[in-house]
Amino acid sequence: PDRVTVALTINKAQQASAGSGRDTLSGIENLTGSHYHDSLSGNRRANTLIGQDGNDSLTGGAGHDRLDGGSGNDLLRGGSGDDLFTGDTSGNDRYLGGTGVDTVDYSASTDGIIVNLMTAVAQPISTGSGTDILIGIENLVGSLFNDDISGNDQANSLIGLGGADIMRGEGGDDALDGGTGNDILNGNYGDDTLQGGEGNDIVRGGLGNDRFTGSTAGDDRYFGGAGSDTLSYSQSPDGVSVSLMTNGSQSISVGSGTDFLVSIENLVGSRFNDALIGDANDNRLNGGRGSDTLSGGAGADRFIFSTALVNKHIDTLTDFNSAEDIIELSAGIFTAYAGQIGQTVGLSSTLGYDAETGILAYDADGLGEGAAMAIAVIGLSGHPAALGDEFLIIA
Repeated sequence: PDRVTVALTINKAQQASAGSGRDTLSGIENLTGSHYHDSLSGNRRANTLIGQDGNDSLTGGAGHDRLDGGSGNDLLRGGSGDDLFTGDTSGNDRYLGGTGVDTVDYSASTDGIIVNLMTAVAQPISTGSGTDILIGIENLVGSLFNDDISGNDQANSLIGLGGADIMRGEGGDDALDGGTGNDILNGNYGDDTLQGGEGNDIVRGGLGNDRFTGSTAGDDRYFGGAGSDTLSYSQSPDGVSVSLMTNGSQSISVGSGTDFLVSIENLVGSRFNDALIGDANDNRLNGGRGSDTLSGGAGADRFIFSTALVNKHIDTLTDFNSAEDIIELSAGIFTAYAGQIGQTVGLSSTLGYDAETGILAYDADGLGEGAAMAIAVIGLSGHPAALGDEFLIIA
């Protein structure tokens, strides 16, 4: 037995190992090496290259490849596609992403990992393990244990999985997902998307316009930082009640933990009946599905309607101020306005308002009130006598 050297780019007979015969490979996408020091090369297709044991060299080529060096000190080159590397903490490995959006996955690690994508030199990945070099890598998947993961100046996707993780997005518009456990997420620079997951999480947006995905499964703390930041409870299994006026902890839904919100400007509700309350800033409130109660408070607020219309799912805008507030209608839902994205519109045969009841209704074909669907009630105890061009069409 000996090491093997195989390249899928070669269409003629090639000698795989010393003293062996010559093999011809045609229409082959995937390769699994021996238990020795192998050299495997892919082609322009999506290849899976598995080195197994030994100090292997795997080169992916032009496709979206999956490379797994196995144990040993391996060299893995991704090429020009969006490649997935299986991380291994048992050896001194080198992961060279090349062009494309490349990911190193340490989910099979038997210990927590420490990885910083800002570092282009060898770094110890976990206690007692070898050192890895990561170059041209954009995304990381952590282990089931306590990880410390940092991105770089690119747009990174960082996934913590289990354990109490510490995650930093650094520069770029990053996506951070803590998974289960009590995690600490820091978006830092850029417009980041942050999800703490289950557990009692601390989530900081930093600079930029950040978006947080809220969870009702733990006691979480959200710090928006600079920019216009949004907290979404769209994945909540129950209706939520959230107030940006509250400076301390607040119970978000029945039976859930409590959340602490600082410097959050915008809210998105669940698919159930929610109560969303803004503050003195210019807030954006999107109730989502259900019959929601939306209160903007002071400031020039925007009320967004961007989910599918359902009969009797009627939102209440308690304090709509036609002098400064705006109602945004998604052209994907309100299809009569598909050609007017970015424009403000007023009442018409398509969009009707009853000053006596405060009901705002939408009639897709504009043929009459009988076909109209109520979408909101404007005002709680009193209703505006009239509405003007307070409607903005969005994508």
